Amino acid sequence: MYAAGMDSPLYNDRLIEEDRLRSVTEGREYKVPAGEAPSGRLVLARYARAGAAYKCPGCRCELVLRRGGVRSPHFAPKATGFCSPETALHQGVKALVALMLRRRLRGLRRGVPRLRVPCRGRQQPRDSHGENLCPGEAWLPLADLDFDQVEVEEATPDRLKPDALLLKDGHPVLGIEVCVTHAVDAAKAMRISHTWVEVEGLQVLRTPGTWKPTQAIHPWTGSCRLAWQ
Repeated sequence: MYAAGMDSPLYNDRLIEEDRLRSVTEGREYKVPAGEAPSGRLVLARYARAGAAYKCPGCRCELVLRRGGVRSPHFAPKATGFCSPETALHQGVKALVALMLRRRLRGLRRGVPRLRVPCRGRQQPRDSHGENLCPGEAWLPLADLDFDQVEVEEATPDRLKPDALLLKDGHPVLGIEVCVTHAVDAAKAMRISHTWVEVEGLQVLRTPGTWKPTQAIHPWTGSCRLAWQ
C-alpha cells in the first residue's frame, strides 16, 4: 500500500491544480469551469460549443459560455446560481466518475479510467546500454477490479460516505474521493477502513481516461507504464 502525503510530488501536483481553480473562480462574477451538456457529459468551458445549452452540474441553472479576450474561459449563470463554483465542479465530477465506472457493469472496458500509481516493481527495465527505462509509474485499469455496483455517497461500515464507491456483493472494493479545494485530511484518512483513492476534480476533467491520485491507500501494484506504450 502507499499513501501520498503533504511532502510528496503528488501533493504538489494538487497544489498546482488548486491554484488553477482559484484562477478560474477569482473575481466577483460567479464562474463555473465546466458545464453539463444535454447528453449529460461534463464539458470544460474551453472545449464548449458556442450557442449550445449547458447547465450547472451543482444547482442545474442555465449557463452562458464566456470565452474570449484576456479572461479564462468559463461559464456564468443566466440567473443567480444556488451553489458555488467549487460545489458545481465537485458535483459534476462525482457524476462523471460514476458514469465512467458504470460502463464496467455493462461489460465495457473502453471509457473506464485507469490510475497512475507509483511503481513498486523490483525489476527496472533497461535499454541495450544499461540505462534505466523505468518511468516510475504503473497503470492500474479500474476495469480489472471485481465490482458489481457503483454508488455515489453510499455509506460504508465506518460511517463515511465517499464521493463514489465500488462494491462487490455489498462490500466496499474501492472508495473514490474527489478533491476540489479540500483534500482528505489525516483524521478522516485514519477512519477509512476500506481501500480508497483521492483524485483531483480538474485533472479528471482534463484527462478522464487516466487519473493520477493525490492520495491513496490500496494493495494493487498495477502494470509498468512501459507495457502500455
